[in-house]
Parts: sequence; structure tokens; C-alpha cells
Amino acid sequence: MAVESFREVEELADIDWDNLIYGIEPTDYMYMMKCAKDGSFSHGKLHQYGNIELSPSAGVLNYAQGVFEGLKAYRKQDGDVILFRPEENALRMLMGAERMCMPSPSVEQFVDAVRDTVSANRRWAPPSGKGSLYIRPMLFGSGPILGLAPSPEYTFLIYVTPVGNYFK
Repeated sequence: MAVESFREVEELADIDWDNLIYGIEPTDYMYMMKCAKDGSFSHGKLHQYGNIELSPSAGVLNYAQGVFEGLKAYRKQDGDVILFRPEENALRMLMGAERMCMPSPSVEQFVDAVRDTVSANRRWAPPSGKGSLYIRPMLFGSGPILGLAPSPEYTFLIYVTPVGNYFK
């Protein structure tokens, strides 16, 4: 699946693509979408990449109420950035969320959010053969809760980072 460009002008980020490691490199944007008790997710949006605020009694911190996925985007020789079967990652998140008794974004919401996040950070996708853009979608109980019960709020968040090979 090709990912359309988010920006008119495409310039790669100013990093050493030949020595890219498998680690965190802060990018431009992350995606966030919230879900309240009714189980429906709001319209998500892109935010500047940065820290998030959580209550010390958030479900994810006290009861490990969270699931995550990992997938990659690759830049082809012609400059297009492609994703490999993001629908499969969306389905796995749905299954994991169900096991954790959590609401989950739909497959369409998941894929659209991944596409939006990659498009917004397209300049961070390494040149062909130099690595990939790692995509980390996560879903977690972000509302405060004391006791074993559904969280009053859930957050679906995606960030990306350029990475080299995991094993050299």
C-alpha cells in the first residue's frame, strides 16, 4: 500500500542514514485518539511528537492494561513509501484488545491512523536499502482506576522512528 506525501516538499531528515541504529529517534508527529466509557473512539489527530501526560492511577500503569503492535514502512527506489499489510496488525490489535476487555479502533481507523502518521513523518523514512520507518501503534487504559475494572478512558497512540537493522 503506497502512502501519500503529507508535505508538498520532500526533504529527508538530516541524520546519518549509513549509521542508523535500531533505536529511538524523535520524529515530527505522533497520532492520538481517545475512547471514553461508551466504547467509541473520537476522531484522532496528529500532535507534535512529545511526552504524554498520564494519571499515576492510569490502568496501563497499575494493571498493565495495554496492547501494542509493531510494523514498518519502507521507501522504494522511486521514493514511494509503502506499508506491508497494516490490516493484519489492526486485526491482531483487535484480538489483543478483546482479550484485555478493551475497546479497540476499527481496522479502518487503525490503517487510516497509521497512514496519516507515516505521511506526516515521511521525511524520516530512510532511503531505500538504508533501513525502515518503525511504526509503534499502542492502545492502553489511560483513565484513572483503582481496582480491577474497565478503565474510564483509553488512548490509541502511534509514533514512528527511523531504524536500521535489528541485528547487524
